[in-house]
Amino acid sequence: MAETKTKETAAAKEVKAVEPKVEAKTAEPKAKKATKTSKDELMEKYLQMVQFVQNTVGNIENDLKRVSIVLSQLSKFNPEKPESFLEIDKDAKDFF
Repeated sequence: MAETKTKETAAAKEVKAVEPKVEAKTAEPKAKKATKTSKDELMEKYLQMVQFVQNTVGNIENDLKRVSIVLSQLSKFNPEKPESFLEIDKDAKDFF
C-alpha cells in the first residue's frame, strides 16, 4: 500500500508539472488579444488626436479672421474724429 501512495503522489506531481505548460500556452493567445485591443485603443486615441488638431486649427483660422476684421476696422479709426468710432461700431455689429 505504501507503494501505491508513492505512485499516486508521483503521478499527481507529474500532472501538476504538465498543468503549468498548458496554462502557459493558453496565456499566449490572451496576450495577443490584449495587444490587439491595445492597437485598437491606440488607433482610437490617434483618431481622437487628429480630430482635436483639426478642430484646433479650425478655431485658429476663425480667430485669425476675427483679428483681421478688427484690424481693418481699427485702421479706419481716425483719432482726430472720435465719431469715426461710432461708424466702425455700426459696421462691426454687421460682422458679429
